[in-house]
Amino acid sequence: MRLRHAAGAVLLLISTALPAVDGTASRLNRIALAIGKEVQPVRVDFAKAAIAEVVRVYMEEAQVARREGRTGKRRRELLRWAGAVDAYATELASISETLTPETPVDVSIGVDGSICLNIGGRPVMVGAPRASEQAGFAQRIIERFCAAYRCEDFTPDIENVVVTGARQVQLPVWSFSQTAGPACSTADGLELQFRTLQDLSRKREICTRLVAELNLMLAGLVRQIDTGVRIDWNRVAILGVQNAERQQVVLNGLGNTLTVSVPSLAAVPAFLHRVLPWLAARTKGTAYHLVLLNAEEILTPLLYP
Repeated sequence: MRLRHAAGAVLLLISTALPAVDGTASRLNRIALAIGKEVQPVRVDFAKAAIAEVVRVYMEEAQVARREGRTGKRRRELLRWAGAVDAYATELASISETLTPETPVDVSIGVDGSICLNIGGRPVMVGAPRASEQAGFAQRIIERFCAAYRCEDFTPDIENVVVTGARQVQLPVWSFSQTAGPACSTADGLELQFRTLQDLSRKREICTRLVAELNLMLAGLVRQIDTGVRIDWNRVAILGVQNAERQQVVLNGLGNTLTVSVPSLAAVPAFLHRVLPWLAARTKGTAYHLVLLNAEEILTPLLYP
């Protein structure tokens, strides 16, 4: 009963803290509106991203209240509030841990512009505790969710890219089909098809890491080629263990190597071998569509270490 009262008090604060929706917050709302029409696993992933950020900001709010409650007349009130906020954040974290791709999640926008999640009949308001924090709060949810999905597919004015130096790297996009199962694909032709939705969040994380490392490796290979190094694709391999800070990539039989941080690729040499034709084409700027079926098998060392 005490936890229910705490949650009610926090929800009241959220509803009064939400500002007029504009800027970054409106971008998040447009994504949320589109997500509400997507398949269940996508809605679940959005809920996880949103709840993770709600938990983070409310844990911080509790810490602020405790610091301010060390002295002064409002000490008891602030400490009571910190406890209520902590309890609410802990409850949300527990809910997030139980989410699976099959968990019923609805995403809706209230008349006041607030985002509401309905998780198996449990309403969760998505908002920061202070109106001044709302823009940064919304941006962090966008970054979390768009690290796994190409958000321009949901709203054309949002670009889902990672900027590395002067390069923009396209992140992988997930699609779901009853016949082909979940698939992780990139805009430049690489597609990993999985058989089931089991351990989807883990698969998503691994796919994102592998694509990021492939792009790092690709950039390094292009630099080597530009300096006159010849790549012997029959000899390309990664030396070094998975937990090393950096790995050496053998480029040919002449002793040329590339030093780069690709620990996930190092853990799945069979995967690297399969994607070498795609890498070779990308170093030349040539389009190449490579589909890897039953990706669970080739990524087993990462999925189930």
